[in-house]
Amino acid sequence: MKETPYEVRFQISENEVLKLFRDCLCSGSVGFGALRIDFRDEDYAAAKKVLKQQDPERTIYWESVIAEILNLGQVLKFTDVEDDENIFLVNKKSLQENSSKIELQHLNQMLNGNDDAITHDSILQTLILGEIVYG
Repeated sequence: MKETPYEVRFQISENEVLKLFRDCLCSGSVGFGALRIDFRDEDYAAAKKVLKQQDPERTIYWESVIAEILNLGQVLKFTDVEDDENIFLVNKKSLQENSSKIELQHLNQMLNGNDDAITHDSILQTLILGEIVYG
């Protein structure tokens, strides 16, 4: 009889998904540069304002503002740089839904501090696309 692997299901809280998304954005690219991120200027300004009001002394990083855009209920648009008709719209709900598809090894690497740009990119692709597509 062939043995099948265990299927592991987990649930990451909404706040933790946004933190994970933000932390992985710090590596600098999605799909190793295959996806471009777009957002409305007014959404960026509103998110930055909220973060500044929460802690006026805090340095506000781009990645935090991008995550806050989602936290405020807005949408980010990711476009394939080689096929600009291939567009992925992302919101807080879609990140949450895709979070259960993250490979356990990648989460384990993050939790144990053994993460790198490949870990981050794999998690970002899964959160945005629902699977690893690029690379």
